[in-house]
Amino acid sequence: MRSAPDAQARDIDGLPAELVGSGWAACPAPIDWVVDTSTLTQAQAGREIARLSRVLGIWSSATGLQFHYAGQRGLELSGSTLVSQDGSPVPERTILIAFINDADAPMLDAATYGYASPSLIKASNREIVGAYAVLRADLAREGGRVRGRLLTNLYLHELGHALGVGHVREATAVMNPVVRPISHAFPQDLAVGNLPVVRPCLPATV
Repeated sequence: MRSAPDAQARDIDGLPAELVGSGWAACPAPIDWVVDTSTLTQAQAGREIARLSRVLGIWSSATGLQFHYAGQRGLELSGSTLVSQDGSPVPERTILIAFINDADAPMLDAATYGYASPSLIKASNREIVGAYAVLRADLAREGGRVRGRLLTNLYLHELGHALGVGHVREATAVMNPVVRPISHAFPQDLAVGNLPVVRPCLPATV
């Protein structure tokens, strides 16, 4: 098991060499995702959890990967990555998601709405078994149709990184480095450039 490269190392043309060929496996169980919405109101949290669920449903339809919402969890930044606030270990096959105030995250600024990356990869078969996504809380607090479309596209983009997808140059692609409040067509706008690698399931050991 090894840590994945930092999110800042991503290149517009794709993935760092360390991540090429890496991906989540479609088995043996759904990929859990947990979220920290402590910077949002209860109503905002419910709205954004529902939006994240819809976005992961889109990725599921495109890849065959299954996702399971495993509830709220206290998370904090350790460097640029997310860890449990109470120091407890995070189970494999979990994506950590947190809404962070930009003042508390050096990598977030007026031009950076979020960032994400795989965090753990099995060296034996290049299977991703951990990832995180950091999202700007102030954007999630705002309402409106245009802002909602931007958030949907932001979540699609950042969770694409968590699934192991790099940036692409095609302007209509979800993984273009510039996230815009436009209406995407699915699944074709996910498939422009590249899709996540889905690793084969390893045979069960007896």
